Parts: sequence; C-alpha cells; structure tokens
Amino acid sequence: MSKKKIVLSIVILLLVMVMLFMAITFRKFMIVKDLQNKIAMKAQAPNFYRKAVTTGENSEVVTEGYRKGDKKFVTIKRTMNGEEMKISLYDNGTTINVYTETADKKTIKPNGSSELVFDLSNRLETFNDCHTFICCIKAKISTTTYDGKECYIIKNFEEPNINEENEFYIEKETGLILKSTIMNQTSVMEYKFDNVTDEIFTEPDMSLYELVTE
Repeated sequence: MSKKKIVLSIVILLLVMVMLFMAITFRKFMIVKDLQNKIAMKAQAPNFYRKAVTTGENSEVVTEGYRKGDKKFVTIKRTMNGEEMKISLYDNGTTINVYTETADKKTIKPNGSSELVFDLSNRLETFNDCHTFICCIKAKISTTTYDGKECYIIKNFEEPNINEENEFYIEKETGLILKSTIMNQTSVMEYKFDNVTDEIFTEPDMSLYELVTE
C-alpha cells in the first residue's frame, strides 16, 4: 500500500472515530436535556413532600421536607458516631423558626429572616446547552430498573463547581433523582405530591425550648 493510501486510511479512520464520538455524546446530551426539562416541570409543583436518607462513614442524615405554596417545613435528623441531633425549620413565607434538639438540650431561634431553600433536587442543572454538552462528554449513561421504576444511571456528570465522582439513578418518566452517590456518601430519595396539608406546619410549644437570640 502506498504512503498516500495509508495516510488517507488514517484520516478516514480518525473522521469515523470523531463522528462516532460526536454521535454518542449527542445521544447523551438529548437524554440529559429531556431529564432537565422533566425535572423543571416537576419543580413548579406547589405541594410536595421529599425525603432523603444520606449515609456515610459513621453517619446518617435523614432530611424530610414539606412544601405548600410559600409554607415550608423541614426536619434534619443527624446521627454521627452514636450522637443524635434534630433540627426543625418552619418557614411561613416571611420568617423562619429553627428548633434544635440534642440529647441534653432543646433550643429555639425565632424570626429568622433568611429564606429556607427547599426544592426538588436537580443534579443535572447546567449554565446552558453548551455546558450541558460538555458535561456529557465524560458522563456514562445506562438504563436499569430501580425500586420498580425505569431509570437512567448517569455517572460522572460534572456539576457546576463540583468535580467529585458521582452516580445518579434518575427516573425516566419524571426526571426525579431516586438515588445518588457522591464520593463516599449515598442518598436515597422518595417523593409525594399534592398530599401536604396545613396541619403539618403546626409548630411545637415554644415554652419547652430555650430561647436563642443570636
């Protein structure tokens, strides 16, 4: 084979490889875009419950949150090295009351002015479509059934400002994350919609808690 034919063959092979790479990346991009759109629709839900159980080395954190319109109620129960702590946050849309309970103390910090951020997790959020495409280059996507639901497994999708290894189980139908692993921490999530009533926002008796004003 002549030198010219060898060079041509190499060029053709490289072009085929580039086209194949672009086709695979574009497929991943379309899957991620579809999931982004679905979770964006779900994120508009005014009434929902979300629970996440996160386990790591010698620790477990159970986060439960309720939202109805502007009202939010979130509890965080943390167990670390055998010690437990519970934080309850009540946001009425204007102020936040924070209740903290440990084995030997119960405190309340009332009338906080910061907004309680509680929404549906979107770990596929990016700055724009170009950034999404770049994030898809290294990502690996496969399919599975998890907890009876058809899901995508997405590995190593680079989130903005986060370079840690990750793995997400994302429900195909809704775009909701059902399970995530980031470094050595695994979280399992569950959701319910349109079942939060006003009674859930009833706060404990403040007189049973020590007042914190700082």
